[in-house]
Amino acid sequence: MVSRVKASVPTSKSDSELELRLKSLEEKVFSEKENTGDYGDRLARLEEKFDALIACLNKNSSVTANCPKNSEGKRQIQL
Repeated sequence: MVSRVKASVPTSKSDSELELRLKSLEEKVFSEKENTGDYGDRLARLEEKFDALIACLNKNSSVTANCPKNSEGKRQIQL
């Protein structure tokens, strides 16, 4: 793994500590990214849940009362 932080000039103690913390965070992010699996599957599941939520909200007239009308003249959330 190539570090994103590059030291070009001598740094103070606080700068060095900050750089170490940043490197540690980068390593954690990259290791978690590698272990999460396929983002496409996760995105598809999230889209399904989002669509279900919108469908549920569209059944509630207090939610849709201020929404624009669709082509059938019915007020609903349109994305």
